[in-house]
Amino acid sequence: MSKFVCDTLVDNEGKEYASSSLDGKIVGLYFSASWCPPCRKFTPILAEAYKKCKDDGKDFEVVLVPRDNGKDKADAYHKKMPWLSIPFGDSSIEKLVKDFKIRGIPSLILVDGNGKVIREDGRAAIMGKGAAGYPWVKSRVNELTQEAVGDLQEKPSICVFMESAPAEFQSEIEAELKKLSEDSKFDSFAFFTITKEGFSARVRQFLGLQTPLFAAVVDLKKDLKYIDPVELALGTPTKYAYQYLAGEATPFKKSAPRPENDADPAHPGVTIATANTFDELVVDEKSGVFLDVYADWCGPCVAIKPVIEKIAKILCHDMKVPNLRIAKLDSDKNDKDSKYIPENHIPVLKWFPIGGGDPVPCDVRSDDDIVKFIHRQVKGTAADFDLQAALSKL
Repeated sequence: MSKFVCDTLVDNEGKEYASSSLDGKIVGLYFSASWCPPCRKFTPILAEAYKKCKDDGKDFEVVLVPRDNGKDKADAYHKKMPWLSIPFGDSSIEKLVKDFKIRGIPSLILVDGNGKVIREDGRAAIMGKGAAGYPWVKSRVNELTQEAVGDLQEKPSICVFMESAPAEFQSEIEAELKKLSEDSKFDSFAFFTITKEGFSARVRQFLGLQTPLFAAVVDLKKDLKYIDPVELALGTPTKYAYQYLAGEATPFKKSAPRPENDADPAHPGVTIATANTFDELVVDEKSGVFLDVYADWCGPCVAIKPVIEKIAKILCHDMKVPNLRIAKLDSDKNDKDSKYIPENHIPVLKWFPIGGGDPVPCDVRSDDDIVKFIHRQVKGTAADFDLQAALSKL
C-alpha cells in the first residue's frame, strides 16, 4: 500500500501511522467529502462492512482520500470514520485522483495485499454484498450478455455454451473456468458461460454452430473462432484452452454445404462459393473470378443480384468465356476470409485475377459498367472475350 499513498497516515484523532503497516492487507482507497450527499449516504454502509470484517478477523483496511475544500471540514468528516486518512493537502491525493482517473465521488478503489487493484468499482461491491463479499475479487467468468459483448470484441475469449445443461453441471463448468482464469497464461483472456436462452441465439448464429453443448475460443480481433470438437464434459474446456495456447487448435469456419457442381440451378452461369470452397473456387490462379459477397436481407444486395445473374448467364453460360467465373458468397451462411475480404459492409464486389494477386474492388453497379470492368481485368489473358458481343446481349 505504501506505493500508493504517502509514508505517514493519520487516524481520526491525528495520531500518525506508517502506511507500510497496511502492506499485505486488502485496502479500500476511499475518495470522499463531507459536502457530497452520496458520500454521506455511503460512508455508514462502508463503516458497517469495515466493522464486520474486523469482527470476523479479516485483513481489510480503508484509507480516506479527502476531497473536502478545507482542512477543518476534512478533519471533522474524518472524525465520523473509524479508519486512517491521508493528511489533508498531501501531494499524493492529487496523484491518486489522476492515476485512478477519479471523475466523481464517492469512489472506492480496492487494492489487494500485493498492491494490485482488485476492483475500481469498490462502492458497487460493498453496496452489493457488504462484508459477505470479502475479498470482493471480481470474477473473470461472466455470463455472456449484450452488455458483456465489449470484452468479447476486445479480448480472446473462452466461451462455454450450455443452455440446455442441468444447473448443477453449469455450476461445475463455471467453477472449472474460474480455476482456469487463475492461470497467468490467460491474463489477457475473457471467460464466458452461456447458460440462458435469448442472446445466445445471436451468438450461435454468428458462430454458425448449433451443437447443444460446446466450448469455443473466440478471437474477434483476428477474426478467428475455434470450436472444440470434443463433446462438452468436465475438464474439456480446460484441455481445449491449453490446446489453443499450444497452437494445436484448428480454426473453425462457418460454411454452407457445398452445392452440386458448385452451381446455382436457378441461375445458369452462377457459381456458388462457400467458406470451405473459397480457396478452390475464388482464389484460383487458373481462372479470373468476379465475386459478389451478399446477404438476402440486404437491400443493395437484393438490388444488384439480378444484374450479377444476368451477366453470369451471358458470359459464363451463353458465351462460355473460358477461364472466367462469376461467383457469389452468402455472408450469413459463410465466414469471410478477412485476408481477401476485410470489408465490414455488403455487398462487396471484387475481381480475383488470373495468376493470383490482390483482388480488385469493383465500385460500379450497372450491368454494362460491370461487364466493361470485367473486360478490363481479363483483356489479353486466357479469359478475354468480345466486349461488344457481350454488351449487345444485355
